[in-house]
Amino acid sequence: MQIRHGLLSPAPVRVLACFAYSCVFHASRRAIVTLLPDAVVRDLFLLTSRSHKAWPRLRPLFGAPPYVFLRPEDAGLVRASGIAIGRTNMAYDSAGTTATYSQFGTGHLVDEFLREYRILPKGTPRREDPLPFDMDGTEDEGELFMNVRVTKRSRAERAELLKDEGKRRAVIFPSVGEVIRMRYSPGLRSVWSGGSEDKRARLRVTRVLPRNSQAATAALVAIRV
Repeated sequence: MQIRHGLLSPAPVRVLACFAYSCVFHASRRAIVTLLPDAVVRDLFLLTSRSHKAWPRLRPLFGAPPYVFLRPEDAGLVRASGIAIGRTNMAYDSAGTTATYSQFGTGHLVDEFLREYRILPKGTPRREDPLPFDMDGTEDEGELFMNVRVTKRSRAERAELLKDEGKRRAVIFPSVGEVIRMRYSPGLRSVWSGGSEDKRARLRVTRVLPRNSQAATAALVAIRV
């Protein structure tokens, strides 16, 4: 109805209507990928994709496939090329694959080198569980499972930063044993009112597994210190 109304409106009004429509989906997608664990995003995707009328909304809400939140058995739900031209796969070959750079979404936490971290739930989320990224609710959680993303840079800029001992950690993954100082990311605080700008946490890295040798994302395990 909103689209039909926009197409029948005078040009300036139509432009504003389309802009507002786009903004609504952008805000919705940002909230979905930032606040919801992958298992819940999968449930939402499965529910939305049941209706053919909702298929045009899949890309604005969930981005382009393949989706890291889907399981291999979900691959035949919808044609990937129907959502994004040139895409052939809806899901990855194995469940629990570390997110790609574009599928990473908005980081929950950032460290002093602006590396982004997404906290992953340890199991199927329950209604009574604290939010996995709530630093006040995870103090006694033991190991924390995360994805980390390092900002992509040009080859020249990366080479320059690697020469500087004080800045090189901005372009490499945290190392085992490294203590990282975290704060809530601006992106998380824009969609969640529970994150104080002044809140800090210290984590010691115990395991790091890059997605591949050239990847800018990795799986990471850490403990609070």
